[in-house]
Amino acid sequence: MKQIFDKSARTVTDATIELLVPFKDLVLTITADNGKEFAYHKEVSKKLECDYFFGDPYCSTQRG
Repeated sequence: MKQIFDKSARTVTDATIELLVPFKDLVLTITADNGKEFAYHKEVSKKLECDYFFGDPYCSTQRG
């Protein structure tokens, strides 16, 4: 667990990478909402070698 003090894209990106790098081999995908704090998703995806997906806006259910 890591406490962050703001939701800036840089802070969230750095914390995500720091927390998930030890589990890099287990992380296949990340799914996030469309918030500005995920602006550096390509950096996270590259560092963790995983796919990064975004949910449909205003859609809380899975389409099937």
